[in-house]
Amino acid sequence: MKKLILRGLLLVVVLFVIIIIYTVWDNSRIKIVKQDVSIPNLPEELEGYNILQITDLQGRTFGSNQQKLIDQINSLNYDSIIFTGDILDDKKVDYTPFYQLVEGIDNKADALYVEGNSDPSNYVISDSGQLIKHEFVQGMEERGVHLLESSYTIPVDEALIRFVDFELSVLDPEKGFVLANGRTSPP
Repeated sequence: MKKLILRGLLLVVVLFVIIIIYTVWDNSRIKIVKQDVSIPNLPEELEGYNILQITDLQGRTFGSNQQKLIDQINSLNYDSIIFTGDILDDKKVDYTPFYQLVEGIDNKADALYVEGNSDPSNYVISDSGQLIKHEFVQGMEERGVHLLESSYTIPVDEALIRFVDFELSVLDPEKGFVLANGRTSPP
């Protein structure tokens, strides 16, 4: 009976270790998912328009995989690159990993950033009382990534593609808005 209990306990410990190892591996791997989106009545010029979305980096540096990430991004054929939040970890104030990533990316012709809940607010009030862009946003823009504040339009031949900040796109002026984590959102 004791052997059975010990084997069961050993099995639980081994499974626990496997789960921990898998979680660490899964949180540090580079994952590329190609998603085809069907949009009715899409202008012909926009057929095949590729958007690369990068999200949830959480301020990490991927060590030797950082260059692999940059190389994989640069090997992809995309028209726009969108950084969709949680780029930083709200517990750290180190912008270096993200800045290094952006500096290594070749195609930033249409690079956009949308703040996530772990990222700093896009704007801060300066010591003189003026509303200014956060230093993270300023540094990002210096490296060729545009802050998506309301909408951003890209001409593609005779067609236009518009990127819109979702939180702002669903606001109803009649109902107003509330601030949540420094962002406007519907009440």
